[in-house]
Order: sequence, then C-alpha cells, then structure tokens
Amino acid sequence: LRGRGIPVRVTGGAGGRALASLWGPARGQRLLLPQARDAHPALAAALRDAGAEVTVAAVYRTVPLPDPPREPFERADVICFFAPSQVRAFLALAVRTRAKLWAHGETTAKALEGLPNVIEELEP
Repeated sequence: LRGRGIPVRVTGGAGGRALASLWGPARGQRLLLPQARDAHPALAAALRDAGAEVTVAAVYRTVPLPDPPREPFERADVICFFAPSQVRAFLALAVRTRAKLWAHGETTAKALEGLPNVIEELEP
C-alpha cells in the first residue's frame, strides 16, 4: 500500500476488540472492512459500538488446501496459530504431533480450547 502512496499505520495487539480500541473516536465515520467471508465479527461489532457506520465486504474465503504436507506438524516443537481458520485446518489434518500449541489472540485461543499441549506464552 505504501508503494502506491497510501498511508499505512501498523498496530499491535490481537483480536478485533483490541484493534478497535486503537482506532480512537469512530462516531460518525463510515468504515469499510474488506475481510474473509467467515471472518469473526468482533472488529465490526466493536467499531459499531464506538459509533461508526460499518460496512463489511466479504472479498475472499479461507479454504484449506486439499492435501497439505503433514511432516512439518510432526517435526515441530511449537505450532503457532494466528487465526481460528488455521486451527480448523490443523484439526482437519488429524495429524499426530507432540508439539506445543500457541495462539495469538482471543478467538484463536478459543479455537484451541480443550486440546492438549496448549501454552499461553512462547518461551525463548
């Protein structure tokens, strides 16, 4: 985006509510959120709660590959997940692993609930 002359602000945090809290006053603003068809609604809801007029546009869908490699999952010490869709794809593989499982963000952590070897912090 920057290469096309569009200013970009990179933020930290995880999850829609955390991201919305960085937005600042949103009352009266018209916001467009291009996102996945199955995106979690937390960001749009938080921005609406802050007074923004939010339009959600589903512009892509998250679809797992038909036959992804399983070997990297079997060799990993830690598997890092950044979206619930990644957790769903991992579970669909039904791969056996002794790896620890780590999630970035609340909704991704919720997708890991009930699984063995879930850790809350990455160790150096």
